[in-house]
Amino acid sequence: MYKLTQVFKNKTDQPIYLALEMSTATYRLVPGEELLLRYEPKQDKFMEHGAPITVEFHSHGGRVGLVIYTREDELFCPDGKPAKMSSD
Repeated sequence: MYKLTQVFKNKTDQPIYLALEMSTATYRLVPGEELLLRYEPKQDKFMEHGAPITVEFHSHGGRVGLVIYTREDELFCPDGKPAKMSSD
């Protein structure tokens, strides 16, 4: 099956943290950077509204973050290489 691509761009002046739920992957998206999520566009009965992805925005202690509910387990750089997970 083909995959769709969702682009996440950081146009702020601070890092944004992206967490993929259903896996333990977390990424730090620095200002000016973009990361890609590739996913199958099929409905998922276990996800909210049957959507293939659901995104929640969070802020904690001055850190902005997105929690991305998906069955996928990694994000990619625009060049197609797997993105490096965050260590902080």
